[in-house]
Amino acid sequence: MNVRRFQNLCGALNWVLKFMALVAVVSIFVKISSYLNGTFEVSRDSSLGFALIGSSSGSLAKFTNSQIGLAQITAESFGLFVAAILLFIGSNVLLDIWLEKTPFSEKQTRRLSIVSFGIILLALIQEPLYSIILSFASPSANFFSFKIGEMFIFGLLMLCMTGMFKYGIALQKLSDDTV
Repeated sequence: MNVRRFQNLCGALNWVLKFMALVAVVSIFVKISSYLNGTFEVSRDSSLGFALIGSSSGSLAKFTNSQIGLAQITAESFGLFVAAILLFIGSNVLLDIWLEKTPFSEKQTRRLSIVSFGIILLALIQEPLYSIILSFASPSANFFSFKIGEMFIFGLLMLCMTGMFKYGIALQKLSDDTV
């Protein structure tokens, strides 16, 4: 395996993730300004995204487009903000590898743990947040939705990868002690 090529790839991906974090932050402002200008496209779909497991109770027909738009903007902006933070933390993992630091360190596993738990929490919180804001926007109507989608599975896979990094740390320590 060509280590230098791997480090260069990590360096390039570091900048891609930082750019994606910046795009996420800019998207928040674009969404909020489009909502305030009245040009935001309101979706009458009962969920924010793909779901493997989920349920909804209530009907969106009782809500106005303004109420649905407010709930969508808030939940999507929250999701984009958290995603921007997680992308930035993930880019720092790649930056350290590019700078020839070992990927098998406590600092890296802590970063990966933050990213994986952040993805899991975002996957679990974003849809109910949408429902709660929508229900508060109209006291006369109730709506609740809870869905678990691909981001939850991705977060679990990241958590497993964090465990592999912890195992790598233990092997590296054992190797260092043997030598």
